[in-house]
Amino acid sequence: GGLYVPSSVPKIDLETLRRWQGLDFASVCAAVLGMFTKGEVTDSELRRVTERSFGKSANQDEVVFPIMKLDEKLSVFETFNGPTASFKDLGCQVTLGLISLFMAKKGVLGNVLVETSGDTGPAALHAGAGLASVEMYCLYPAGRISRVQELQMTTIKGAAKNISHNVHLYRTHGNTDEQADALKVVFGDREFVERHNLCAINSINVARVVTQASVYCYAYLRALAEGQVAAIGDELTIAVPTGAGGNLAGAMIA
Repeated sequence: GGLYVPSSVPKIDLETLRRWQGLDFASVCAAVLGMFTKGEVTDSELRRVTERSFGKSANQDEVVFPIMKLDEKLSVFETFNGPTASFKDLGCQVTLGLISLFMAKKGVLGNVLVETSGDTGPAALHAGAGLASVEMYCLYPAGRISRVQELQMTTIKGAAKNISHNVHLYRTHGNTDEQADALKVVFGDREFVERHNLCAINSINVARVVTQASVYCYAYLRALAEGQVAAIGDELTIAVPTGAGGNLAGAMIA
């Protein structure tokens, strides 16, 4: 058992932070990911993934995650400006982009299984919609998510502005624990998983955690630009809202 985690966490020195000043989030995210993926993914491939997720090609504003200053010492760093208005958008966008990239390199179709209590499902399906190398399969419990969340999943548009061809949604008569148990049974069959190229996207997926770590690196740079941090190397205190711990894990890595 256990989770896949990096064998070591790279260090970001002050000179690197100086070079990153003024970069947009897509660039910072690609740079942080590159520190963990040496030899696995090229810099240009990472840039394509992050640009698709957060760059101008994703129709994002210049500042994807703005800092809203409340007073001289307190600001709010907004991370809900993705397609489903959820923090989970940012991790899912990059993770699905990387999964699609690896599947394309292998020349196979990846089947991504998702079960959701409301937030992860919409974020994951929007991130995977239209990607050529993945099929998305999502379970959600009937009557246990909000109407908005349900509509976010049932009305996803693909590249042709029609319902995305690679998104498959199933409403279950149960709860999220029962859905999770069903997925555990599936992923417990290693031969079945390998034969069908199955993968999951959840809060503890290391790609999501590392992407979230890049958010905190970017938050530091934004705080520096806004005068919330006096000089590079000075400490910044961040209060982290978290549920299952994925967001907090990203902050701790950063």
